[in-house]
Amino acid sequence: MDTSSSHGDKYRSFMYGEGEKNTVWRNGAPPNYDLVNKLFEEGRTQEWPIGSVEEKVQRLVKSWEMEMVNKVRVEDYKTLNPQKFTFSVNGRPSITIAEIRQMGGSYNAFLQTALPKELRYYDPAEETTKSSNDAFTTTFPAGLPSRSCTCMLVHRRSYTSSGTGVTWRVPSRGAHRVETSLRISVSPFSRWMRR
Repeated sequence: MDTSSSHGDKYRSFMYGEGEKNTVWRNGAPPNYDLVNKLFEEGRTQEWPIGSVEEKVQRLVKSWEMEMVNKVRVEDYKTLNPQKFTFSVNGRPSITIAEIRQMGGSYNAFLQTALPKELRYYDPAEETTKSSNDAFTTTFPAGLPSRSCTCMLVHRRSYTSSGTGVTWRVPSRGAHRVETSLRISVSPFSRWMRR
């Protein structure tokens, strides 16, 4: 089995090789996902065939997350077109890569909330890229295991000119049942998805 530290990563692209020789990494080198991949393999309920749309979306999402968290410069991103990419969560207005970076990175973008300040255990408006990274790596030292939430991946064709989209719905478990959804238009990813 190839390991991320020596031969690449089974689930992520754009970490190693000639195309990454000038990449500026947040911690000086590509991250090592060996333990996270092991937990993912132990907890997953579906294994997608290589080359299927589902496997491509899985690789895209994992690669995108890796770039958002670990690559310092937007010009090193390969999973998206920074000029066209927008991000929206929980029906909030779409934001650009520059706005995600300005708000302190992807963790803060995912956790945007309209909750009153006194009800926020984690307040993305108060966190920086470093503090949000520290909070998540301290809370989940072995990575975020896939079995900690149930994710349903829905691939659908949009009826607007925006093309194909991907929607994730994450129903919470506990006293407050809230469905979080994320919709990413695949058109900024379309060049990558054709691979």
